[in-house]
Amino acid sequence: MLAALRRKDAGFMTRALLRASADASLIKSIPATTFSEIFRLLDPDRLIEPHKEVHHDLSPAYARLIRAQPITEVFEKFVGTVRRVVQLRREGGSPLGIGDYNFLLKCARAVGDGTAAEALWEDMGRDGVAPDTASYNHRMSARCWSSAYDPRRRQKLHLRPEVPGRKGVKDEVMALYEDMMSRGVAPDERTFSLMMTAMAREGDMPGVKSIFAQVWNVDVDVIIGGEEVEVKRYPKDSPLHPTTDMLFTIAHVFGSNNDIPTALRLVDFVSRNYELTIPTEVWAHLLEWTFVLSAQRPRTLPLAAMQSLWETLIAPPYEIEPTIPMYNRYIKNLVLREMPFEALKIARRGLALYEASSAADAAEARHAMATYRAQAGEVPGALRRESELRELVWARDHAFVKRWARLLLGARPSVSGREEWVGRALPGVVRDFEAFLPERVEYGTGEGGGRVRFWAREKREKKDPEKGVGRQEEDAA
Repeated sequence: MLAALRRKDAGFMTRALLRASADASLIKSIPATTFSEIFRLLDPDRLIEPHKEVHHDLSPAYARLIRAQPITEVFEKFVGTVRRVVQLRREGGSPLGIGDYNFLLKCARAVGDGTAAEALWEDMGRDGVAPDTASYNHRMSARCWSSAYDPRRRQKLHLRPEVPGRKGVKDEVMALYEDMMSRGVAPDERTFSLMMTAMAREGDMPGVKSIFAQVWNVDVDVIIGGEEVEVKRYPKDSPLHPTTDMLFTIAHVFGSNNDIPTALRLVDFVSRNYELTIPTEVWAHLLEWTFVLSAQRPRTLPLAAMQSLWETLIAPPYEIEPTIPMYNRYIKNLVLREMPFEALKIARRGLALYEASSAADAAEARHAMATYRAQAGEVPGALRRESELRELVWARDHAFVKRWARLLLGARPSVSGREEWVGRALPGVVRDFEAFLPERVEYGTGEGGGRVRFWAREKREKKDPEKGVGRQEEDAA
């Protein structure tokens, strides 16, 4: 077991611990500090968060198509391992302390398991362990994001009022805050961000604005009206000084309540006044909600809103390098708006990014795995996990690029641009995206002009995450 700790390999450690579980005396001899080290090896920031990020942009259908382990199964395996470690610790007679409970609450938060967080909260009470700020934040977060990482519910974070008379997420989170105050536990920026998230879940935007005003003196309505306000200043090391987490919260609470203009204005205002750089993740979230709100029926944003946001984020002063999923949303928007020439230009940029990033990373990971196997035999768990994650990112991005190629083949420009599109642009699509097209390509030449059919490439073996599956990616990517 000590060897497993030295290797810092979570999988190896789990197997060693399970082998030792048959020996009760051995389990009892393990110090509490060793169990704490084991918990640190199982940190969800390393084992869960990277998978959540990739699966966020994978539909369940395509996850199955590329034979990726469903994110729900990743969660179940992780939670099962953590529960087994806790069980062994209890059997060994080692009580759980505040650090251990905070780790377990963090795990519940990471997988969006509000029920598990509630059970842990009750265990803390029975064990006489007083919660601290981190405890309350993890508990609130687990409730706010309960089941939100299930891909079947990913787009269901719009305003969804609770059933009348039933205690909802806002009531539960506010009750936790009141308990926090009664115990004299100080809230931080994260606490207030989670309270705003809980309010937004039930459409209480006046409540969200009230928190901004009370904690940071930010009058949202005044700012939206085009005026500036003097914000409340906190030292940069203060727990109430805004961070980029707050920028994400702003994007989420207003985006999920169909108010992208306010989200954009407020993100810009807070970032400028608190000297924060808007991270790519926040731009991606703004773009995602803009895509959803402009594509849904009835539309709450015009389709052109995507282009306006895109041009803002790539231009000075932001100069953001979009990610492949961001390219994916924008290209679909352009095709939907019947702007295939612009879509082709953006798709070529996305293809260059794919080749330089995820495709290159996956190839590098395969080489590293092969080299390690040849030199040392067994591959360490950390290297194996990193390689598997790179392969998953590659498979996801490969699906997106393939989808772009097929969208472009089926795109329809305006009448005035039809001849140029068919005569010059479409052959360029076939040339540039050859590796992502089926061997036989067919497209129309315009009204009354028939269809062109030809072989896009010779039959050859090529690594493809779909293992030769046909056109199912059409509805899955």
